[in-house]
Amino acid sequence: MRSGEEAAGIGGWVDDLGLAASLGDALVVLSPGGAVAWVNDAFCRLVGQDRSELLGADGLGLVHPD
Repeated sequence: MRSGEEAAGIGGWVDDLGLAASLGDALVVLSPGGAVAWVNDAFCRLVGQDRSELLGADGLGLVHPD
C-alpha cells in the first residue's frame, strides 16, 4: 500500500516543507489533479480532520465554492 505522499507523486520534496510544517498558518498542497498531497498541523486543526483523513482527499472539496 502506498502512502498519501507516494500516491500523490510528491515523494522527496516533502522533506523541504519543514518550515511550512511549523507555521501557525494553515497550509495545504494539492497535486496537479486536485488531491490533497500535504497539510500542516494548523490546516488539520482548521478543518477538524486528521492528516491521514485528508491525504488523497479531493482538495477542491475543502474550499468554499465561491
